[in-house]
Amino acid sequence: EDKWYASVKGDEKIRIEGVSSSVSSFYPLSGNESFKNSTFIGYADGELAIYTVNGKWTAEKLAGGIDDLRVSEDCETIYYLKNDKLYILGEDEAIEDEVKTFAITSDGAAAYFISEDDTLYFKKGTKDKKRIADDVTKIRMTYDDYALFTDEDDVLYASDNGGAAKKLCEDVTYIYIGLDYTYYFGDFDSSADTVNVYIASKKTKFEKVFTDIKA
Repeated sequence: EDKWYASVKGDEKIRIEGVSSSVSSFYPLSGNESFKNSTFIGYADGELAIYTVNGKWTAEKLAGGIDDLRVSEDCETIYYLKNDKLYILGEDEAIEDEVKTFAITSDGAAAYFISEDDTLYFKKGTKDKKRIADDVTKIRMTYDDYALFTDEDDVLYASDNGGAAKKLCEDVTYIYIGLDYTYYFGDFDSSADTVNVYIASKKTKFEKVFTDIKA
């Protein structure tokens, strides 16, 4: 009947009150053994919502209508995007307007975001933003908090803790962030349809590991 329940160690179902019947998925960001007093993400009608569930299995919606979100490694800090505005859960007002996409550091202390005019900024909490680069198309955050981003010419750059952009490679077609490593496809040759593969397990110390691989 479109209602959400919990079962503890196979016991009888317990109704979770306060969750909209339109929510099609409902899962914890982190939790103790009972999942109670934890933060949950609900998904409904193409939008995300953030809930908490208390000890009496009653849910409270903290934020709804969310387009995208990022969560710190300890699950204590949540940034979310709603109507092109960037928020930190618990703050009453948006910390930035006209935001297209964003990434956060693992501790949730800072964010990189791309504005509507394709400018990349760095922002620490609610402090003033700092411009990093223009004409940015995408951004990824490595496991050790280096921001990797490409511009409209597919040139790959890196920034550390809001520092100046450092050029890494040209003609980059793909970036992958792993749990303890990063790799990307660079030096794309359109005539031969090949790329070189670079990998790093620390910071931006990339090494070329494969040459002229079919793209």
